[in-house]
Amino acid sequence: MSSSYQPHAILFVDICGSTGLYDTLGDVAAAAAVATCLEALRTRVEEASGRVIQRIGDELMCLFESADAALGAARIMQDW
Repeated sequence: MSSSYQPHAILFVDICGSTGLYDTLGDVAAAAAVATCLEALRTRVEEASGRVIQRIGDELMCLFESADAALGAARIMQDW
């Protein structure tokens, strides 16, 4: 009997300091800045052959085919 199990990796992304951004810029400007940042991060995820499977507030949950792909995406995000 063959197994159809294929390992995947989940990467959680959180924008650090976003609460302070809301305090500094106000709700509307901070929400726009967070949305712009999350969109750029989503692009980096897709460039690394991953996909965003959930977004909550300033966080993304991303799915990759391998831990190496998730690590590559995380490195790209940190360098960006």
